[in-house]
Amino acid sequence: MGTNNIPYTNYTDNFFIVVEGDDGAVFPKGPQRMAGFAEKDFTIKFSKEGVLKSGGNVKITVRGVGVDDTAERSLLVTSADLSVKN
Repeated sequence: MGTNNIPYTNYTDNFFIVVEGDDGAVFPKGPQRMAGFAEKDFTIKFSKEGVLKSGGNVKITVRGVGVDDTAERSLLVTSADLSVKN
């Protein structure tokens, strides 16, 4: 996401997904690639034990390589089914 809150549409470098608050979460690890698309879907599966331990408070951060901005969302997970769109 650019500083003007408009998604980068030509970003072709790697980005990383970081999940805090659920050590047992399953999510794409390692470098991900946009390949020039304005959005990319990815799945995060929260663990019941991790979410209970954190009180349901989970933070998801997307960090791009060579980009100063990050996209962060703090969530209160109360269900196994959750969909978040930026």
